[in-house]
Amino acid sequence: MTLEAKEFLRRFCMHILPPKFMKIRHYGFLAARVKQKLKIEQMKQGVLLSKEKKSNLNYKEITKNQLGFDIDQCPCCKTGRMITVLQFGANAVLVNMPNPPPITI
Repeated sequence: MTLEAKEFLRRFCMHILPPKFMKIRHYGFLAARVKQKLKIEQMKQGVLLSKEKKSNLNYKEITKNQLGFDIDQCPCCKTGRMITVLQFGANAVLVNMPNPPPITI
């Protein structure tokens, strides 16, 4: 990308702070010295899993454990189970499902 000298100087001067202003690079919970405390708080709240708790849970198990909501439960009758028959990927591309279960009514 090429710029004229006038446009380059205009964009460059937008990054110059006015007098008596100071750039703050690390402030509050983003500061490097608070990083360990932030990690501990995230683990306490369940946002960040500790290394020994990490496991290969899929999204259905995570929502059931963390939110108390079962994705496979029928939203109408609350007793039946929903079965994935077709799945679409990005741009409406059909994802091949390995042996979809037969539908029984």
